[in-house]
Amino acid sequence: MRKGDAGVNSLNVSMQSVLNPPAKFKTEKSFREFVFRRFDKVMQIKNNYNIEWESVVTGEKGRGVFNGDIGYIEDIDLENQQVTVMFDDKKLSMTSQTLRNLNLPTQ
Repeated sequence: MRKGDAGVNSLNVSMQSVLNPPAKFKTEKSFREFVFRRFDKVMQIKNNYNIEWESVVTGEKGRGVFNGDIGYIEDIDLENQQVTVMFDDKKLSMTSQTLRNLNLPTQ
């Protein structure tokens, strides 16, 4: 169950406040019912075959992030409305359109 006080979304927000609390040096972006914060652990909840990524290790480029992939928010650019997420060694830039498929996972 996702919704309600006992739902996973509420649990995730409670855990975020303990595991990655707000701080002056952490940029935040409110989106839907979440506040995404720099260093948050996140999970992709829907396949996206078109989003581009680049490996920070090899420089290789490719496409695709998939349901269940776990990553971390590396940066939030409020001016350009982009969130940079690292999935393993793959860096992705997400906008509001692709951010809708990102959730805080149960830690």
